[in-house]
Amino acid sequence: MSTTSAYRTKTIKAFVLSIVFLNALGTGLLIPVVPRLVEELTGRGPQSASFENGLLLSVYAAVAFLLSPFLGRLSDRYGRRRVLLLATAGTFCDYALCAVAHSFPVLLLARVLAGAFGASTAAAGAALIDITPPEDRSRVFGLRSAVMGFGLIFGPVLGGSFMEIGLRVPFIAACVLAICEFLFGLFWFPETLQNKSSRPISLSDINPLSSMSRLRSLPFSKHLLVGVAFFQLGGTVTQSVLVLFTQAKFGWNGVQVGALMTTLACTSVVIRYAGVRLALAVLGESASIVVGLSVFAAGSLALAFVQTGWQIYAALIFGQLGTIAAPVMLGLMSRSVSAEMQGEAMGSITSVAALAEMAAPLIGALSFGGFGSLGVIQGGELVFVVSAGLLAVAAVAMARGILAQSRATVTAGYVAECANKVE
Repeated sequence: MSTTSAYRTKTIKAFVLSIVFLNALGTGLLIPVVPRLVEELTGRGPQSASFENGLLLSVYAAVAFLLSPFLGRLSDRYGRRRVLLLATAGTFCDYALCAVAHSFPVLLLARVLAGAFGASTAAAGAALIDITPPEDRSRVFGLRSAVMGFGLIFGPVLGGSFMEIGLRVPFIAACVLAICEFLFGLFWFPETLQNKSSRPISLSDINPLSSMSRLRSLPFSKHLLVGVAFFQLGGTVTQSVLVLFTQAKFGWNGVQVGALMTTLACTSVVIRYAGVRLALAVLGESASIVVGLSVFAAGSLALAFVQTGWQIYAALIFGQLGTIAAPVMLGLMSRSVSAEMQGEAMGSITSVAALAEMAAPLIGALSFGGFGSLGVIQGGELVFVVSAGLLAVAAVAMARGILAQSRATVTAGYVAECANKVE
């Protein structure tokens, strides 16, 4: 690779990763700010305004589910640069609306925009694929996950600090970041897609199920979509009740819960970056996925048996080791679809993840204190058994997909060998 080409690749990667960081930073920034803003706009206390807070989260996930494949499809047809520049402009509009919102409907509209343009992570992922050799994509997705983790760590810290100045200040700061991002992309980010899709955009592309149907027709992708869905479900179910569980089981206060969350965020960054590289070197891609998902399931199940605070830390950190599977799954997906379909494929994965994020809190709530009196009798531990079961399904789905892909490769090789002998 020439010096010019290497510099170009680094510039593209820096821009794409900065978009990922900005999206994650914005998400983290909203964690401490939005509930307070909702209280101000509705004039009600935390418990009374819980419906509005939940509605904002649901709307964000619903819009991301609907539009992620479509934005990915647009990036396949018209290029990554246009979609990513549009996304940064839309992100600026989202934060600007939040900064000036004086009614809840305006804030709701801002979250609709956030869900729509946050779905641009599909185009960002496709841009990384464009500039990365197939054998290195799992590592690059691990780096992307680590950058996202940094954003989720610093976001709440910055949001809480800026709130001391004024409730709208965090959004103004985010607007400045979005403007810088847009200008950087406008002047320094080149198009990464060499061969644009020739298939015209149609009304059916707006339907996320159409994209998923096209992916399911590919031998390996249907298993991967199932794996991603249950991976996201299992992990999010635990996240949705973890704070409640620590408070109910051990009576933890805000400082103790915050220390746990900060520790998990920091270890996640290390695992997603260094852990992925180590696992790929030792286990290879296929084993990293199956072993990773199995470890994640075992860590979730271990939470059902914890009796002390340090055991919670041990179980969660052990389970997090299994999250190495996520970037490796994305790397394998990128190799199972054509270059003209990368954006749509990344969009479908984002869409599946968003759908799982909508369903997981309900599953978590039911299994933590519902299902008749079973959840209550078990002290809420049933939720972690459910989470482990969902992750086990993901592991089985991925193992079946990898096995089917291996058989198809062997069969194709045998047919080719026979054809050469005939010639």
